[in-house]
Amino acid sequence: MILSLVGLAILFLICFLGVPLGYGMLIIGTVGFAYLRGPVPAMEMAGSRSLICR
Repeated sequence: MILSLVGLAILFLICFLGVPLGYGMLIIGTVGFAYLRGPVPAMEMAGSRSLICR
């Protein structure tokens, strides 16, 4: 629960700094997933998601 609230707070901070919401969510989601599962699965997830959006 605490990790979710920290991620949301950082997302708001990133958005207030001028980063578009979609990119901010991609950054926060990848970092959070890397924290929970590890960096290699997080990079694979981020790469597969960004290729779908093209």
